[in-house]
Amino acid sequence: MLYYPMWIRPSRLLRVLSQRGGRVMGLDVGDRFVGVAVSDESNTVARGIKTLEKMIERKEFSRRAPNHPGGARRPLREKDINTFAKEFERLMKDNKVFAVVVGLPNHVDGSLSEQSRRTSRFVTKLLRYSPYMRRVPLYWQDESHSSQLARETLSSRGIRAATRQKKVLDAVSAEHILQRFLTRHAAS
Repeated sequence: MLYYPMWIRPSRLLRVLSQRGGRVMGLDVGDRFVGVAVSDESNTVARGIKTLEKMIERKEFSRRAPNHPGGARRPLREKDINTFAKEFERLMKDNKVFAVVVGLPNHVDGSLSEQSRRTSRFVTKLLRYSPYMRRVPLYWQDESHSSQLARETLSSRGIRAATRQKKVLDAVSAEHILQRFLTRHAAS
C-alpha cells in the first residue's frame, strides 16, 4: 500500500510553521548514509545536525581480509527499516519537525536518475514504517550539486580534506538542500 502524505503549498507552510514554532527537516539520501538538517524556528536558516546510517557492516565477516595488505571493508547490508524509522521519528520529534524536504538527484535535463529512483523507493519504505512521517507534508527538492557545494562549504569553514568524512559531507549536503527549499519558498 502506498502512503501519500498531506500536501500544503510551501510558502503557506513556512508562514504557518513560523507562527507556531514548527521546523522543517531536510534529507540527503545516499547509498550508505542519510544526511539530516533542520531549519531554525523562523524557518529561514538550515543547519546540518546529523547523519544516519542506512547501510551497516555485516558482523559475520572479519574486519580485515587476511591476504589483503590494507585490509578490506566488510560487506554492507541494509539496516533494518524499523530501527531506522524509529531513530528517524525520534529525531523528528526532538527537533519539533512538521515538514520534510527530500533531495532528489535528477539529471541535468530534469529526468529521474537511478539514484532518484533509489531515493524515492527508500522514502516510500520509510513512509510505510513511520506513522509520524505520514502525518507531515513531504516535499521533493532538486539536489543538483549539493555535494559539491558541501565540499566548498567545509573548505571555506577551514575543515581540512582529511577530516571531511562522508558523514559530515552528507549532513552539510542536507543543509544545502533544505536551505535551497527555504530560500525558494520564503519570498513566494
